[in-house]
Amino acid sequence: MMREMGVQMDVGLGVKCESTGVYTDTRKDKIIRPNKNYFSSTMWAKEREDTTLYIQCRVRAWFARKRAFTLRK
Repeated sequence: MMREMGVQMDVGLGVKCESTGVYTDTRKDKIIRPNKNYFSSTMWAKEREDTTLYIQCRVRAWFARKRAFTLRK
């Protein structure tokens, strides 16, 4: 058994390749293309860094507001 997309499938089920004596009807096959562009590892690293900086900024601002509130009290 193998796991694919959270569903258990038998190994025998799946894409079959043509071999001698076996004909696979391909007339109704569709070519599926991804709807989003792929990105490189450097783009992924930049996105992670930007997100990390955004979260750090928000958390530090939250701590600063919290500390200012306690100092005002």
